[in-house]
Amino acid sequence: MLSNRLFRAAYGVRSTPVVRMARTYSTKASKVAEEKKSIDVDVSKSEHEKDNHKEAEEKYKTFVISSKAPKSKVTTKVASPDGFELVFDEPSELDKRGKEKGMTPLHGLLGTLAACETATARFHAAQQKLDIGEIKFKKVEGTINSRAFVGTEKDVQPYFLNVNVEAEIDTSIGQDKLNEFKEVVEKHCPVYTLLKAAKVDIKSTWTVKQQKESKKLKEKK
Repeated sequence: MLSNRLFRAAYGVRSTPVVRMARTYSTKASKVAEEKKSIDVDVSKSEHEKDNHKEAEEKYKTFVISSKAPKSKVTTKVASPDGFELVFDEPSELDKRGKEKGMTPLHGLLGTLAACETATARFHAAQQKLDIGEIKFKKVEGTINSRAFVGTEKDVQPYFLNVNVEAEIDTSIGQDKLNEFKEVVEKHCPVYTLLKAAKVDIKSTWTVKQQKESKKLKEKK
């Protein structure tokens, strides 16, 4: 007997299109099934993330800390319910009871501003799918009137009069887009908006980090 290949060649018979169509439909059906499975997984994952986010929202509606300072000392140990601890103190030059075992509460507040802006930036960058790499706050500087603190001058706020923020961001989105993103972060950052509500004059500058390659090119020029 002639083989199928020789038979088709001898009599000019082509392979049946039905077989090819069946294979095509089988492949398409397989792809559709895989895509549906992928969609189902994504939906399930999305619903799981929403449930987790709701739980987190409920958990972090209220924030609680406790603190303790030894007798006649200003050194204060602050603890969260999760077991994290911070130590605040005062310089001995300002207060003889200070032991300089930690940063001052005002330094802590400025650090909290930087940390809160960082957390807010990470969240909204993920939401907007923006390329945001290292976030470096090069300087967060606050100025107060110390006479208001000790009570020698009235009608002056004892908290920060102004705060100056300088941040450097490793990103590919460009300076204009970064400026827009900074406004989004500041609008949603709890600590930043708290200071603004207290009418603290905040000047904030975010700049795109210059890449090493760009520096090398400038040096060659």
